[in-house]
This record gives sequence, C-alpha cells and structure tokens, in this order.
Amino acid sequence: MKTLLEHWDLGQIEETILASIGLIKAGMSKEQVIAAIRIGKKLPDISEREEILSIARARIRGKEKFELSGQMLMNEEDLRFATPDIVADYRGKKLKCRTAAELGCGIGGQSFGIARHCKKVISIDADARKVEYARHNAGIAGLSNITFFTGEILDKDFVKKAESAEHVFCDPSRAESSAERRIEELSPGINQVLHSYSKAKGIGFEVPAQLQVPAGLFGCEREYISIGRKLNRLTLYFGDLKKDFVSVVSLPTEERISRQKEEPSAIKIRPSHCKEYLHVVDTAIMKAGLLPELSYGLSEELFLLHEKKYTLLTSRQDIISPFLESHKVLARTSINGQDILNALKSAQAGTVVLRSSVKPEEYWEERRSFEKELSGDKKLQLFILESEAVVCE
Repeated sequence: MKTLLEHWDLGQIEETILASIGLIKAGMSKEQVIAAIRIGKKLPDISEREEILSIARARIRGKEKFELSGQMLMNEEDLRFATPDIVADYRGKKLKCRTAAELGCGIGGQSFGIARHCKKVISIDADARKVEYARHNAGIAGLSNITFFTGEILDKDFVKKAESAEHVFCDPSRAESSAERRIEELSPGINQVLHSYSKAKGIGFEVPAQLQVPAGLFGCEREYISIGRKLNRLTLYFGDLKKDFVSVVSLPTEERISRQKEEPSAIKIRPSHCKEYLHVVDTAIMKAGLLPELSYGLSEELFLLHEKKYTLLTSRQDIISPFLESHKVLARTSINGQDILNALKSAQAGTVVLRSSVKPEEYWEERRSFEKELSGDKKLQLFILESEAVVCE
C-alpha cells in the first residue's frame, strides 16, 4: 500500500493540511473535517483523510516541542513519542563527533539534534512512513547531512554501513504503557545493540523515564533530563559517553547534578515545620536519588516537610536553583477548611492552585469550593501538609 507522500503531490497535501487546520480552529468536529478533506478535487480514501487530520492536529499541538511544527509531517502518535528540540539539541552536543548513527529515528527529531553537532548522521527506522516524514522534515530543517534508511536496527547490512559511527544513539521500541516499566520490554535489547555496534566508542539509549534500572546495569550512566523541574527523559550512556553513575540535567540551563559512585550519599536534611520559603523539589532529582547532592550544593540550610504528592523543602532565606520551584510563604494555618479560607482571604487570593494529595477527579470541586468565596486579585498556591496548610505566592 502506498504511503501518503507516494500517492499524492506534496504541494497538494500541504494545501489540504492547512485547510484542515483552519476547519479545526473554526470548531468543526473530527467527522466534519474528515468529510471535507479533498486533495485537489479528489477524495482520498478514509485512512488517508484520517492521516491528514492527525497531521493537522499534531501541527497545532506541536509548538511546544518543535520550532518548525507548523511545517513538519507527523501525526499525533509521532508527536507523542518524538524528541523535543530542546532535548535533541542537548543530546546532540553530548554525541558530538565526526559520524554518528541513530537507531529508531522515527520522524527525525533526535537525528536533527545530532546532525547540528556532527558532520554526518546515519539514521534508520523500521517504519517506511516515518522515514519518509523524517526525510521531508530534514529538508524543512535545512539539514542535508543525514542519510535515512528503512529497516531493522540489527540488520547486518545497516550495521556494516554504520561501522564508521563513533557514537550511536538508540531509541528502541517498547510497550506503549504498562503497570511497571521493565528493561525486558525494550526491543531490541540493550545487550543486542551493544554487541552489534561494539565498534562505536560510545552508545546512548533512550528508555522510559519511569523505567526501573537495575543497579550497575552494564556499567552505564543513568542521566535524567528535567524540563520545567519535571522528569522528562531517561538516557543510558555507555563507553566514552558515560561520565558518572547517575546524573540529572535541567534544561534549558543544562545545569547538572551527579554522583559518581553507586552507593547513595547520606542525607542531612532534618524534618521541620514550614519556614519563610517553601521549595518543591524537581521530580528528576527524586527519581535519580540525588536529593543529598542537591542539598550539598546549596549554601542555605534546608529542612524537610512531609507531603505525599511532592517532596517539599523549606528554608529561612530564598534559594535560586533550576531544581527547586520556590515560593514565599504568606500564611500558615490549620488544615481546617474555614481557617484555610480565612488565610486565603487575608492574602487577597482570587484564584488558588491546589498543591496537595487531592484525587484528580475531586480537584476542581475542591478548588472551586475555595474560589467561590474569594474576591481578591492574586493567584496563589495552597499546600496542604500533614499538620498545616501553607499559602504561598
């Protein structure tokens, strides 16, 4: 079966995608947009119309991931799994060399980041449609130093083509979702890739961020990438790409915290009540087990607060760190609803962001129960701890 680009003229496809975006923004339903889709004056089959609709939706939603999202070919599933520009560029710097290879390139996002820092990139994916989109997207990005192939990652002919690659990056396929992320879900397995591409000086693997990585797995480094103080990606590095045992990098600043040994460091943060400032710890720091290293790097003394959903620290002075979301405390009160409401009114709150262990299905009901009584003009944060509630800027 021919792909969209094989079957239709690219210029006409683009016109149809743009027209579909207009219909979506005008409020038309999925069924209405699909019924209206034409390429030129011809009616594509239903699967092609659904693909065009999905591309249109992905372009609308892709602005946060891609600077060129408005021109790229990708459907909604592609967008979901694609590597954002900010991550691709950071990892491209790490993989910098003369020739690099990407295994499982999808629509090309990570390959583009690598290509901006390497002279030559060799990329492969098993899905011919994705490879077609990747070639198109590379042209949009102005990158001519990537050669794309369709095939399996462990195909002997491709492995031979990639022998010149100093660094290899692999994004293996895995189960879309499961109760527990396991290393055994990766396909091909890490050992298989390490064996097939043993001539490379260094190899990086993208794996699910929530993956439980066995201690000391093959002697790799676990690097957790954080965006907006939230865990975004987990990369395993081998060979000369490995620098530490475990690390966290905050983007876009690229500030880094790491530990070189396997044994966790002792934590010296004492429990306490809330003080003048409250800090939400980056989820990547907690996943990596680097809270002690974070605290050692800060001059201000920190204290630990108890809350189920977040890891919270408190201090007497403000702290500026890409790994901490810091708030000035305006009021502390009991967890009684009326006491909380009185504290919010005194702080001139108009809207309230709840930061507690409230169930998702109950969040808006509880939030509105406070906001309907408020008439202020400030948007404040409300942290509900075990024994007290804290109102913050």
